[in-house]
Amino acid sequence: MNNQPTVIMNTNRYVLTSALLIGLAISSIGIGVSQAATGEHAQELHTEDTTLSHSSLAVKWGEYKSFTDVKSALGSRQSFAENTFNKLETYLHKLAADLPEGHTLELEVTNLDLAGRVLPGSFTGLGLHSTDMIRVIKSIDIPRIEFNYIYKDANGDILKSDTVNLKDMSFMTGYNPLFSSDSLKYEKNMLRKWFKSTIAAS
Repeated sequence: MNNQPTVIMNTNRYVLTSALLIGLAISSIGIGVSQAATGEHAQELHTEDTTLSHSSLAVKWGEYKSFTDVKSALGSRQSFAENTFNKLETYLHKLAADLPEGHTLELEVTNLDLAGRVLPGSFTGLGLHSTDMIRVIKSIDIPRIEFNYIYKDANGDILKSDTVNLKDMSFMTGYNPLFSSDSLKYEKNMLRKWFKSTIAAS
């Protein structure tokens, strides 16, 4: 009779010790996985920073309020302008990715005139309310962009530089490889043609 409590007590101690050991093992695994994930994330961020810091393109945008037409049909004009600049700059980075190693391209955009015009919905004949605004694309409202650029080789020597006033008179009928759902397809195509004929060709 005196041995029975001792057996139960020893058994309880064994179960408790086993549970603690299992808990510690699970915690260690969790910490290891968390550290590995954090390490991978840090490596990804480092890779992105490295890519950006070694980019062959630098773009400086002027004051959007002074640009001919960077107007939003809906929402804040500033947010629309910033979003527009970001999308065009991202596309320019894509084009510049094929530049020879060490070559750099610097652009300072001084004006932008998006294709089309923002008009009250009542002017479009689409049955919209007069308070609704919409960007209407017609062939007479061509896209334009003005900028200064400097193109340098790996030694920092200037290969080309100029002040450019781009405009695409045939933006609605000419070849455009970009998806029709891209709201900036006309502006991007205009930049693509300039880059191909002026920078990539050199």
